[in-house]
Amino acid sequence: MNNLESIDHTTKIVGIVGHPIKQSFSPKMHNLTFQQQGLNYIYLPFDVVTSTLGDSLKAMNVLGIRGLNVTIPHKEKHRPVRCSPVRNVSRSTTSAAIDAGRNTSAPTTP
Repeated sequence: MNNLESIDHTTKIVGIVGHPIKQSFSPKMHNLTFQQQGLNYIYLPFDVVTSTLGDSLKAMNVLGIRGLNVTIPHKEKHRPVRCSPVRNVSRSTTSAAIDAGRNTSAPTTP
């Protein structure tokens, strides 16, 4: 369901955060799956440098982005940032859900 004609105000945005990000296959893989499953989601790449990670995650929360995968170098930086509106959902530091501005930090496993 994720062709340009189907994107509207109800489309849920998810994505991947990293730097550099242009080499990621995640958007193609996830968008194909969303389309095959008939889900009104779009998966976007976000090229975010480490120094702006915290502010970027806060902005993504304000914009209503629903979840993210986090790549190197941000994997190592993710734990300190988890006090932001980001919640660890897979008990790893590579996936996060954004939860309406509430601190929903979950303990991570080493």
